[in-house]
Amino acid sequence: MKTSPESALDWNRRYPPGTLVRVSLRHGESVVAETAGYAQQWGTLALITLREVPGIWTASALLPLAIPETPAALRTSHVTTY
Repeated sequence: MKTSPESALDWNRRYPPGTLVRVSLRHGESVVAETAGYAQQWGTLALITLREVPGIWTASALLPLAIPETPAALRTSHVTTY
């Protein structure tokens, strides 16, 4: 089975640390967790760690659900314009 290369750089541009993701486990259960940091490139794989879920996950195993607001977005969302 041939797979497409994953890019840690692309993942990090789209999904910052703290992004909520769904991961499907081998026995059919799925878990929602937060990414713990930036993805790291290892060969053709983008590897990601999750908070409270042990292990290292590939980008293709994760389904992003919600992207956290960036500090810049938080600052501008509280600005009142007149």
